[in-house]
Amino acid sequence: MKEQIYARLAGPLVFVGFGSVAQAVLPLIRRHIAVAPELITIFTADERGHDVAGACGVADFRVQALTPDNYERLLAPALQHGGLLLNLSYDVSSIALIEFCHRLARSIDDGPIASSLAAAYPRGNRLLMPPE
Repeated sequence: MKEQIYARLAGPLVFVGFGSVAQAVLPLIRRHIAVAPELITIFTADERGHDVAGACGVADFRVQALTPDNYERLLAPALQHGGLLLNLSYDVSSIALIEFCHRLARSIDDGPIASSLAAAYPRGNRLLMPPE
C-alpha cells in the first residue's frame, strides 16, 4: 500500500526535544509530508530516540540541551533558510522559541536570504506546500 503524501515541506524541519511524542510524530511526518531526511535536525537532551531517528533516515541527531544561553546560537544555523521548528520538549520555553522564530523570520524577510528564497521557490516561499 502506497502512503498518501498530503504536503511538501519546502525547508528544514527542526525538532526540539525527542521524547515519546516526537518519536511517534517523526514517522508520521516522514510518511505523509514530503521532506528529505537530510533537511531534518533533532535537538534533544539525551540519546533516547536515536534509533527511531535513524530508522527514519535522520542523521542530524544532536544531543545538546537547549538553554536560555545557547538556544539562539544553536538553532539559528539550522533555520537560516527558513523552516519549521517543532517544539515537542517539556522544558524548553515555547514563548522564547516563538519570539526567536519571529525575530529570525524578520531577519530572513529583510535580508539577502529573501532573494535566494524567491529564486529557489518561484511559486512563493510558502513553507508547507501541496504535493507535486
